[in-house]
Amino acid sequence: MKKDMYIFPAIIGKEKNEKEYSVYFPDLDVATSGVDKADAFESARELLGLVIYGKEQDKEKIPKPSKIESLKIGKNEYVIQVMYSCQ
Repeated sequence: MKKDMYIFPAIIGKEKNEKEYSVYFPDLDVATSGVDKADAFESARELLGLVIYGKEQDKEKIPKPSKIESLKIGKNEYVIQVMYSCQ
């Protein structure tokens, strides 16, 4: 049964020598980036939607989201929650 909404944790970060913020979804093993935090977050929302839609179309299992406290993050990283609504 399809869900109406999915929320997955993503790790966002930027190293000093990088120009963009990177966003990684550990549960889905996909990543994206953006020129600033807002752009990175929007790219993450779009990517999550594409991945979930693709998995539903291909009848693939959608993994259960990790708990935030279980994720390992680096010095310049933090966790965000990204939501995709199927409606």
